[in-house]
Amino acid sequence: SSGINAEYGMAKEDIEEIKYRTGKWLKEEEDTLKANAREYLLIHNLTLPDIFKLANKDRKPFYKHCSQNINRKYTNVYKKALRMFDEKNHLGHYTEQEIKTLKK
Repeated sequence: SSGINAEYGMAKEDIEEIKYRTGKWLKEEEDTLKANAREYLLIHNLTLPDIFKLANKDRKPFYKHCSQNINRKYTNVYKKALRMFDEKNHLGHYTEQEIKTLKK
């Protein structure tokens, strides 16, 4: 076999596959995500707007902390956190001025 498993002398059948949840988020998962975010912000003395002013690479510890005790892939937690916490995520419809600019 090849890859990282071969480097560590692990046979494919010895590796246990982790089963992550997919689909609609449970209320408990959302509550855990909110609690994790609140905890991170308290520890680092930040606010949500402060987090989203940071560069993406500097937000990674926030998302990692948010994913604790949630049985979902990191990318799923990242996307959910963006949808839940980023104020710029839902800007709504274009203004009349923006529509005019787009038509030009």
